[in-house]
Amino acid sequence: INSHGLEVVGNMILGFDTDTVNSGKAHVRLVKEANVIMASCTMLTALDGTQLQRRMVHEGRLRPAVGEEVGAVQNPCGEKGDH
Repeated sequence: INSHGLEVVGNMILGFDTDTVNSGKAHVRLVKEANVIMASCTMLTALDGTQLQRRMVHEGRLRPAVGEEVGAVQNPCGEKGDH
């Protein structure tokens, strides 16, 4: 890809159930081997109203926001919702 004048940009997500303590190292290795010029890594986020968020609430896997009850989720815009 690079030899054709294209540059690769990547965004990786950590936090899946299948991730291990070595997942971050694997992401770094991929970035280096694939000659990715710019990479970012974010944590998996159970966004408000998604199936992932409902499943994680049901399984008791979400931590409450500081000062909030379990199940209270803060969306990316900073507004609070109760679920």
